[in-house]
Amino acid sequence: MVRMWLVTNGYPVRMFTGHASNITALACSPDGKILASADDSGTIILWDLAPGKLLKRMRGHGKGGIWSLTWSVESTVLVSGGADGTVRVWDVQLPNDANGQGKVVGEGGAGQKMEPSVSNVSGAGGKKKAKEVTVTSDQISAFPTKKSPVYNVMFTQQNLVLAGGAFLP
Repeated sequence: MVRMWLVTNGYPVRMFTGHASNITALACSPDGKILASADDSGTIILWDLAPGKLLKRMRGHGKGGIWSLTWSVESTVLVSGGADGTVRVWDVQLPNDANGQGKVVGEGGAGQKMEPSVSNVSGAGGKKKAKEVTVTSDQISAFPTKKSPVYNVMFTQQNLVLAGGAFLP
């Protein structure tokens, strides 16, 4: 559950419920209209801050969940980083039939695999299978790291994405 308070007097304003596991990251869009919340099961929920309604539910991160969220300057793209060692770029555009009544308007989809451009070759001359990264219909793209969990992601003012994590040899 996410709670929102009015800082000037401490009164609670909203309570956002919809996650089935622990919330691990929050980010408000630069235009102030949408809140993104993420959990340790790999789910991102977009909320309309004014009425407090659920707008969209997105999935794609694997094991360990999502640890960081960041918005593009225009509030049109969301980027997430997580324990699965990927940085994922999400389309936050809502379908034209979204009515704001709190129903889930996006669930992802069957997805397709994105192969990393570099494949690992074993010492015996055989190829190791490349790490698979699933890209669902809500995602613009996904960038796998070698083995590093991604602890923090950030958009710059020039819409470049920075990602930081731990190197795990």
